[in-house]
Amino acid sequence: MTDGDLKRRIAEAKISRGKKYPTELRQAINRYADIRRADGVTSKQVAEELGVKWHTLMHWRTGRPKKKALVPVNIIKSPLVSHAELTAKAIIVRLGRGVTVEGLDIGQLAQLIRSLS
Repeated sequence: MTDGDLKRRIAEAKISRGKKYPTELRQAINRYADIRRADGVTSKQVAEELGVKWHTLMHWRTGRPKKKALVPVNIIKSPLVSHAELTAKAIIVRLGRGVTVEGLDIGQLAQLIRSLS
């Protein structure tokens, strides 16, 4: 199968975001990519030849990671803490690049969040 045939079939598939290309078409593209790679052509060049995005071709060639199954979680009730107890405790905020802000109460934390947004 030539790159022209594959380009035509890809265009006919008219896949929208989130939809899958037919398995048989993906397999044909992988066979074509194998042949081209054996000729010394890069995967990026193969993707350009076929008019598909490079990362899409790579997903087809390497396989998509399997979705992880949902796992059960246990939800526990935490003891109620009064507002006075919250404001009496020092809050520590860790931001990116090692920035740490310590000693905030709830009001100061709210002010920090507003100033950062």
